[in-house]
Amino acid sequence: MLRVAICGDGPIALSVAAVCGWRGHLVRVLSEAPHHWRECLTGRLPDGERFAGPLEPITKVPRKAIERANVVFVCVRHYQTEEMLRRIAPYLAPDCLVGAIPGFGGFGFLARRIMPAVTSFFGMQRIPFVVGGHVPGRSVYISGIRRQTFVGTMPANRAPVVAELIKQLLGLRSGTRLTIVVQSLRHLALRLVRKFVER
Repeated sequence: MLRVAICGDGPIALSVAAVCGWRGHLVRVLSEAPHHWRECLTGRLPDGERFAGPLEPITKVPRKAIERANVVFVCVRHYQTEEMLRRIAPYLAPDCLVGAIPGFGGFGFLARRIMPAVTSFFGMQRIPFVVGGHVPGRSVYISGIRRQTFVGTMPANRAPVVAELIKQLLGLRSGTRLTIVVQSLRHLALRLVRKFVER
C-alpha cells in the first residue's frame, strides 16, 4: 500500500484518485474546492462493474496532502503546473516520485528546477483509461481501457521501476493487459523538438 497525493480537481485527478483508492492505496487530494469532494468516490467500469475508492482527507493545504507521500500526481492544466509545483515543493521528501498527467511540455525540466532535492520525476502522455463521464468530486465512469500509454522518466534508468509502479497504481483489474512504454523525459523532449524543426 502506497501513500498517494493527487493535485487537482478535474476529471483526470478524480479518476486517478478513484482508481488508486479502489486499488487499496492511501489517497489524499489537494483541491481548490475540497467541499465538492466526497470521502469515498464511486466508479463504473466498461463492463458495468461498480467500485468505490476511499480517500483520506481532501484539503486545500499542501502540507496536509503532500507530507509523507510516496507518489504525487500533478493533474492540473498545463499553465497551472508551475504554480502547483511551487506550492507542493516544500513538503516533498527527496525519495518521493513526482509526476504529471499530462506530463509533456517540459514538465521534468520544470520540476527539477523547482525541486532539485527530489530525485525522480515522470510524465504520462495520458491516463490508461478513458473517462466517459464524471460528477466532480463524486463519481467517474470509465468507458474504456487503453492497451498502452507512454511514460517518460527522469532519470531514464528509473523507467522500469516507474512503469511497474504505475501499473500497480492505475492498472485496472480487467482482462486487458496494460503496456506502459517508457522513455526518458529528455528523449521525449528531443523527439518533439525534432518533429517541430522538420515541419
